Amino acid sequence: MATARQATRAAQMHADDLSAYPNVVGIGTRRVDDDTSAATKGTEPEHAVAVYVSRKVPAEQLDDDERLPAYVEVPEPSGTERVPVVVVETGVIEPETEDTTSARDQDLLSGEAGPPRVSRNQDPRSYTSE
Repeated sequence: MATARQATRAAQMHADDLSAYPNVVGIGTRRVDDDTSAATKGTEPEHAVAVYVSRKVPAEQLDDDERLPAYVEVPEPSGTERVPVVVVETGVIEPETEDTTSARDQDLLSGEAGPPRVSRNQDPRSYTSE
């Protein structure tokens, strides 16, 4: 079971190799189990290297050299730890440019915008910014 520290080290060590696969737009880490009782038991939940892709492709449609590994290894004093790799579809990620930055964002960046106005919807638990 990989810890958050091991997953972070694995992501850093293998970022260049993982980034070379098709559709990869980012590398990070994430928890892979939803066992909230782990914290109450005093154990750390399992973590993985997260590979963010613009589009998930079924494994059978990929050549062997295009398939991401199921795990990557990170050296530990007690041996080698296998850290799982999870694939997360994000869509295309593009940097924001002046053409795509909203007028409100430009005002915020320039310091000319005041605080956002918030109004209540029909549902009292939800709020939107005007």
